[in-house]
Amino acid sequence: MTVEESSDLKNWTLVAVSASAWSDQSGVPSGYERVSIPVDLSAAKRFLKIVVVAAP
Repeated sequence: MTVEESSDLKNWTLVAVSASAWSDQSGVPSGYERVSIPVDLSAAKRFLKIVVVAAP
C-alpha cells in the first residue's frame, strides 16, 4: 500500500510514509489488518490517494 499526492489530479508523486498496524484489531475479518498512515495536513492544498494491490 502506498500514498500518492497531487495538486492537479494528473501528476502523482509518492509520499514517503509507512503504514503501522493499530493495536486494536477487533472486528477486523481474518486475513485483513487495520492500519494507520500518517500524512502532513499542514502543507499546501493537495489531493491524496491510497494505492492498494491485492495479494496474489
